[in-house]
Amino acid sequence: MLNILMDLILAAVLVVSFYSDIRHRRIYNKVVFPGMMAGLLLNLLASGPAGLLFSLQGLLLGIALLFLPFALGGMGAGDVKLLGVVGAFQGPWFVFYVFLAAALLGGVISLVAMARDYRLPAFVKNALLTLYFLPVRGLQWNAVAVGQGGESAGRAGKRIPYGPAIVLGALAVYAWQFLGYGRGF
Repeated sequence: MLNILMDLILAAVLVVSFYSDIRHRRIYNKVVFPGMMAGLLLNLLASGPAGLLFSLQGLLLGIALLFLPFALGGMGAGDVKLLGVVGAFQGPWFVFYVFLAAALLGGVISLVAMARDYRLPAFVKNALLTLYFLPVRGLQWNAVAVGQGGESAGRAGKRIPYGPAIVLGALAVYAWQFLGYGRGF
């Protein structure tokens, strides 16, 4: 019964975060912080100190996995905290698989958005130039800046919210478990 409650609360956090990230480009602290606390508390109630440790490991791993992209300006803090919430409810292995699924889905979403906005050819050109000059010039070569008049790709184009990729990644991992492939994590 407690597991169903945890799944329902996590689903509510994911749905609200999906909507707010699409609509307002923000994942709100008033959603993720109570979600984190609920994940920690419910795992403590379900399994005692071992459940709390399990939840803390998932929370910290979720935050750690997205901290570097956040620190480099590639995503917002809400995305980092949302993945931490997933970990707080479902633990470290689940959050790791959500991270992988979200990365794949986020890449697909980005490619579709670039194709829709006719930016895909410029992206491919810049990526190929970077690969060509990387052995010669090392990391000093910045094809994106050269190809777009000095503006970086993140600032020159529209930003794509990453929260939906996390939510879809979580749904994919839930489906994977439901089909019997994810037993043991």
